[in-house]
Parts: sequence; C-alpha cells; structure tokens
Amino acid sequence: MKKRIEVIIFILFGNFLSAQDSIQYPVYFEYKVSELDTNEEKRLQILVQNFEEFIIERILIQAYCDERGGKKINDSLSKFRAFSIYKNIKSNLKKTDSNALISAKGYGSLPLDGRDNIEEQRSKNRKGDITIYYSKKPTKEQEAVVKKQEQKALRSSPIPKLGVFFDSAKKGDKVELKILFVGGLSRILPQSQRELDSLFERMNTSKYKINIIGHIFAYGVSSDIDGYDEEYQNNFLSRNRAQTVYSYLVKRGIDPKRMRFEGMGGKFPSGISAERDRRVEIQITDLE
Repeated sequence: MKKRIEVIIFILFGNFLSAQDSIQYPVYFEYKVSELDTNEEKRLQILVQNFEEFIIERILIQAYCDERGGKKINDSLSKFRAFSIYKNIKSNLKKTDSNALISAKGYGSLPLDGRDNIEEQRSKNRKGDITIYYSKKPTKEQEAVVKKQEQKALRSSPIPKLGVFFDSAKKGDKVELKILFVGGLSRILPQSQRELDSLFERMNTSKYKINIIGHIFAYGVSSDIDGYDEEYQNNFLSRNRAQTVYSYLVKRGIDPKRMRFEGMGGKFPSGISAERDRRVEIQITDLE
C-alpha cells in the first residue's frame, strides 16, 4: 500500500487535538513483515512529537494481519507487529511521558469485506491501530495544588502495619502492602524487602488463606486496560506484580494452596499518588 506522507499527521492534529482527549492513528506493514519500515517509523516519531504540549496518559496498540496464513502464524505475526510499534513509540517518548501506560496486543487476522479490491483490502488489514489518550499539561499553579493534595492524602491515609492488620483480621478484610515497583515492571524495589519479610513471618505463623491483588498506575483514572510489562513483554503487569509476591512466599515455604493471585489493572486507583496506585494488596479469604 502506498504510504501517506508525513504532513497528513499535522492536518489530523489541527482537526483533533483542540477538541478531543483521544486520537486513533494507523500504521501499515508489508506482507509477512513484523517490523515497521523507515517511512512508518518516521511517521510515528512525528506523531509522538506532536504531543509535546500534552500529557500522554495511555496508549493502546492493536495490531492485525490480512487473512492469508494459518491462525497460529497470524496470531504470532500480529503480536510481533504490536511489539514493534510499542518499541518505536517507547523510544520516542520523552522522559516525562516514559511511564505512560502502554498496552500492546496482536489480534490475528482481519477478514476480507467482499471480493472487490482484494489486494487493497489486504494492505489495509496489515496494520496497527494506535489510540493515544492525552490531556493538557497543568500549569505550575495547578501542579502545586495537586502536590499539596497528595501530601495531605498521604498523611491522612498511611499504610497500616501488617502486624496490626493480622492481629484483628477477619475473612474479607483487605490491606495494602508497603511494596513498591519500578514503573512499567513487576520488579519489586529493594526498600520493600522488610514488608515482604514481615508478610512471610505472618503467613508462616498463622493459618490464613489470602488473595494477592495487583494494581497499576493509570494516571488516577479508572481503566480496564492492564499495563504492559516491559520485562515479560505481555499485557498483564498488575497480575505479574501480584504473582511476584506470590512467588516470593512460595519460595520461602508458604503452601501455595493457601494463596491465589490476580491483577486488577487500573480499575481501582488509590486517589493518593502514583506510587500508591502501583501497589499490591492482600485480602483474607479464609481463617483456617
């Protein structure tokens, strides 16, 4: 398919950025190719540059193939195309937007719509749709107000101590752990080790059964979209964070039958801070 010239990007932005909080943009691939060509890479670079005056809140990448090839091959190819777009966008994001929530997924093949212009249809189906959600950058005065509100929220909503929680815990009770993660990863920061050790000790000296619940930072807005885990290259960041805690406890000797884990994506922002959104909680599921 003949590529559209880069100037079209600026026309699109003139029409959309002033009035909307999201924009969808397609890029295209050659047959059986998973990597973007030079022209598409340049278009993506310009696309991201046009958001310099905005905050990129999250990016949704959905990639496809034409209908030729088997399901297994097309599923794999669309996945690689999604990751190719992800890598390109990530490399072009400025540091201030480097923690933007990026979800990348391949959806296999798209069917033909009738029997006319088949090759043109196929060229349009070999694509990746990029949806960018954005907002205006706050003024310095607005940033100061938000920071003040966060500090107030942190003082009024401290994380409870595990000892206090377990001493009176009942079935259904939930508590946030003092466990911090690297943005975009399910890797636990070193300063969380004391909390992990405390959780192990409590589980080791009790018969509690727990559910480990992972969350992600989604810019304070409730979102069903889960995060992209850069280390494991999948879209289960919140689940991976919960599993990291689960795996640590299993490795220390806690019976796996006493625990389960799940990810909630960005459905439940803390309303306090990015760090507190990027969290893991435990919920008591049984006392015996």
